[in-house]
Amino acid sequence: MKKVFLVLAACTVVSAALVGCGSSSSMEGSGSAATSTAAISSSVEEVSTVAIGETATIGGWEITVTSVEYAPELKAVSSSPMGSDTISASDGNQFVIVNVQIKNINSSSQIFLPDTPISGYTQETLIYDGTYEYRGRSTTSSLNIFNSVIHKVVSPLETKTGYIAFDVPNEVAESEKPLQLRIEEEKDYKTLGSVLFSLR
Repeated sequence: MKKVFLVLAACTVVSAALVGCGSSSSMEGSGSAATSTAAISSSVEEVSTVAIGETATIGGWEITVTSVEYAPELKAVSSSPMGSDTISASDGNQFVIVNVQIKNINSSSQIFLPDTPISGYTQETLIYDGTYEYRGRSTTSSLNIFNSVIHKVVSPLETKTGYIAFDVPNEVAESEKPLQLRIEEEKDYKTLGSVLFSLR
């Protein structure tokens, strides 16, 4: 009887040890998975979404989309003895004209939305139906007679109004599918942050 009791006791101790090891292994696995999930979550970029009339801050700028228009051409805000007073959209296209108010809250003058990508500045993209992307139409070669804010130099704490125009197919302009303006802050070819303005 004593031998049987000792054997049973030994088996009980071994079983407990095995269960303990299994629990420890399971806990370690769960901890690793949790750590991995946390690491992945922390690496996912948070994107703010704002509506027309709301103000977002990014890259040292306060930006408000005030309204959206659709037109076959851009009209100059002043006449020029050189060149045309209008810019027409491409064949089969229209302009999506996003009217904005911008304020430079940096301590020095800055270029808003450079017409060529520059590290450390903001960039604009129009997104149609969550898939199709378009860059803004620059008018810097037109003697600044158009009210575009692309490549606009703004002094510290100065506020300017104007538009960001996108030359897009008629389907994009006439559709009721979602349309968004994305403003990104980039540096060294890496996106530091972005804001999505819901246009419709």
